[in-house]
Amino acid sequence: MYTKLNIVSLLFILVFCLNAVAQEAISADKQVKSPQEIRQHLADYLFEAARIGDDNIIREFAASHYDLNVRDEKGYTALILAAYHGHGNTVDLLIKNKADPCAKDNNGNTALMGALFKGELSIARKLASADCDPDLRNNAGQTCGHVCRAVWACGDFAAIKG
Repeated sequence: MYTKLNIVSLLFILVFCLNAVAQEAISADKQVKSPQEIRQHLADYLFEAARIGDDNIIREFAASHYDLNVRDEKGYTALILAAYHGHGNTVDLLIKNKADPCAKDNNGNTALMGALFKGELSIARKLASADCDPDLRNNAGQTCGHVCRAVWACGDFAAIKG
């Protein structure tokens, strides 16, 4: 019935199949994300939504009570990114949902400083009305007034604040 050759062949096929199943299980296991990896992917998604002004995504994060003040490796928050990239509606939405307008990045710059640096004066006016110290200094010792005058010759920063 079964010869030694058939048994060896069957064993070889069995070992081959078991090895394939084991390799598939290992590959599937690598796709499982740790909680830290999942948090990082969510934060990256939030930051990208802020960069491009995708208010629908920002609303979803806010509705799920996600921490809108989470920071990337440079210390940027979604509000800092939205202000820097000129997305006024996104700035409004983030502030409405408790994003911190006074948060500083790793260089000590705020969303207001970023908006001033990029010449986004309408966004700067919105952020200037927040209850933040306008004389906060970044790590280079600059205030919002310094940034405004140095980059755009704004004159008096108080005029922007209104």
